[in-house]
Amino acid sequence: MKFLKRVAPVFAIIFTIAFMFCLVVLNRGSEKVVTTFLTAVAAFVLAVMYSRDRPPNGAFRQKVVFWFRNEKAVTGLIVVLLALVLAIFVFGQQPAIKTTFPAMLCYQLRDRSYVQLSSVHDSPYEFGFYVEQLKKVRPDLFQEVNNISDFDESGLLLYHQFLQREILQSLAFAYQGSWTPEILDLGTIQITRPGEHIASKIYSPDEMAQLMQGNPFSVVKVGIPLRLALPPGSRLRISGPSRPKKGGSEVGEIIVEKPFFFAFSIKTERIVPERGAQFYRMFSSSLYQRHYELASVTFAVTIKCTFTKWLAGNPDMAKYHEWADHLTQSLQEKFDERGIEKKTTESYILQKLLSLQAIEPPSPHSPESKGPSN
Repeated sequence: MKFLKRVAPVFAIIFTIAFMFCLVVLNRGSEKVVTTFLTAVAAFVLAVMYSRDRPPNGAFRQKVVFWFRNEKAVTGLIVVLLALVLAIFVFGQQPAIKTTFPAMLCYQLRDRSYVQLSSVHDSPYEFGFYVEQLKKVRPDLFQEVNNISDFDESGLLLYHQFLQREILQSLAFAYQGSWTPEILDLGTIQITRPGEHIASKIYSPDEMAQLMQGNPFSVVKVGIPLRLALPPGSRLRISGPSRPKKGGSEVGEIIVEKPFFFAFSIKTERIVPERGAQFYRMFSSSLYQRHYELASVTFAVTIKCTFTKWLAGNPDMAKYHEWADHLTQSLQEKFDERGIEKKTTESYILQKLLSLQAIEPPSPHSPESKGPSN
């Protein structure tokens, strides 16, 4: 027991030093963390050098034990540790990402066919292409019904599953071969190129279909392959839309996580459905007349990403934050119904202005038809 009492403080200090060294190495990407650590160490060394306490003459081991048991030296180590922890938790954190936006889909109550609302709205959903393809594979999901007075739960679920498939399809389009593609923003369009050939965790179309098990759209194999590249060491989990056992809203979730680094999630929650085409019936007499035959369902899409605080200064953490931030912005820009409605209105006004300003040939008696005067 006496031996343990002697060596316990020494081992505690050695463990503290090793712990601080590991923290600095793991967070070496943060200039603030490294600078704070080096400054604190320099101050500690200077304090020890100019201290009046001197170790006894003897073996090197005895001198080391003296400093490990010295109150001022231990206090200095504690100050260095506190400065390091403060630098990591206060100055080096990667800010969390969180945003929520609505997404809306419309379908026919009688046979669950996709309803096109406008070119601006339907472009993110590829004009219902995968719904039409699913009809060929699973016609049983689109059988006509006579009673359309109530919303069919299975139809609402089908379009929730469709939204989840479209979100995954959007990710696969941008991140097919690498999780850090080169994205050229040309204003109205974005072009995605492979970018650097770096290590990525690739989920093949077959693996994606397995993760989407239970979603009928997983059997649709046409179009762009559902192949997704993620940061190395990360894992993908897909929870199909379902209602909790204790009741509540129908929720689906896509989760990408890398242990000890980040957790990224895309949660879709179904809101109360409404009859008709909502906002878009103002722009189409056909949609207005079919109000009773259509159902519009809105989903709350919540994207969230949190980062591990202990590794905030890791060299790779900035890349993960940039990846998550771009992914969040691209999904919101594509599916946010508020932005889609705004663009639809602007497009409609522009078309009306162009039709009103159509150039007509000048009349024979107008000054323009007589040519320049001498």
